[in-house]
Amino acid sequence: MANQIAVTQLVGNAMLAELANNNSLLLTGARTYESDFQMSEYKIGDTLQIRRQNQFTVNDGRVGVLQDVIDRTEPLVIAHQLNVTIEYSSRELTLFVDTGQGPFNERVIRPAIQNISKQAETLISQGAVNQLNFTSGNPAAPVNSFAIVDLVYAKMQEQAIQINNDAYMALAPRQASALKAANQNAFNPTLNEDISFASALGHYSAFDMFSNQSIQFHTVGAGAGGAVVASTVVSGSSSVNLSGLGVSVTGVYLPGDVIRFTGINSVNPTDRTDTGQLMDFVVLNQVDSTAGGLGTVNVYPPIVSDPASPYRNVTGPVTAGTTVTLEGAPGSRYHVNLAYAPRGLDIVIPPMEVLNNVDTSVVTDKDLNISLRVGRQGSIQNDVNMLRVDMLFGFKWHPDYCVRLHSL
Repeated sequence: MANQIAVTQLVGNAMLAELANNNSLLLTGARTYESDFQMSEYKIGDTLQIRRQNQFTVNDGRVGVLQDVIDRTEPLVIAHQLNVTIEYSSRELTLFVDTGQGPFNERVIRPAIQNISKQAETLISQGAVNQLNFTSGNPAAPVNSFAIVDLVYAKMQEQAIQINNDAYMALAPRQASALKAANQNAFNPTLNEDISFASALGHYSAFDMFSNQSIQFHTVGAGAGGAVVASTVVSGSSSVNLSGLGVSVTGVYLPGDVIRFTGINSVNPTDRTDTGQLMDFVVLNQVDSTAGGLGTVNVYPPIVSDPASPYRNVTGPVTAGTTVTLEGAPGSRYHVNLAYAPRGLDIVIPPMEVLNNVDTSVVTDKDLNISLRVGRQGSIQNDVNMLRVDMLFGFKWHPDYCVRLHSL
């Protein structure tokens, strides 16, 4: 008796193979799960708790000071169910099953999974604009030298981001092109024999480099040349009252803007020493000024200035009268290229529940920890065959392990 193999499983396996190419963010993000992750059926809206790095205060002397271990976790919501539903002919599908390739693969499978992957990578890149705060680069200049890339590595070292020559960098296509043009020999294929993805440039400084079309532009708010802190910020607060914003200005600051406070530097999180660099804060809300030029901005991360806190991230308190500066020219836009350690991006693409329709398969690549669901059904009312592919998807950036590389 001939083996009976579900058509949807064949299609799903072909789509998994397509997913494993040219998607640098999806494939470099951490996809390590609990041991029972592959044994459960997940649905949109489910939440996982992602553990963050603990920090402790180091004592010097014979007497030890007890410290509580407070595990820090952040929710990773499986917020997206990306899907494509298409109509096909039985003849096309028969050719695919018989040959494993042909017009159905080229016309249907490949573009479907490429579009899903592109949408997932766009969501990841958009999330980075609002979730990451550490910056490097120049919003008004291209990425076109080794020095620009290596300064990102320096930023990571200052912030104690642990990498062992194994970090990743995703550049907008024209930024990747500018870097290649200025450093052509460094990206000669004969010198980078391990390139396995068409979008990979090679290894440069401490980074595996990728060209990624999903990298986002960020448009800067209107800004305010006279912006100052209106009242001293309490340690641990994310909310900062401002004055000097101008009269009834809409969009003084926009979500994703990066602001800094004059004289307030970042600290190395392991020993809280001054890095010598102003601390970057990403704006979380649109700030519109009142008729009196006032406004309140919410920032990430919270401003922790208490010297006794193991999570202190700035050299001192943000006091009233401190000047506020904005990254980038008001109203301009710049690329937010992404550099991150292996722990910088968590991605979940878990198995979905099986539907009770004509033919459904859930296929999983256990090496890549990615899963797809493929369903096939006919509509007797409309006299058509339909094929649907779903990818359940969630992600979380970890600002402690990432740097935004700003460029033209």
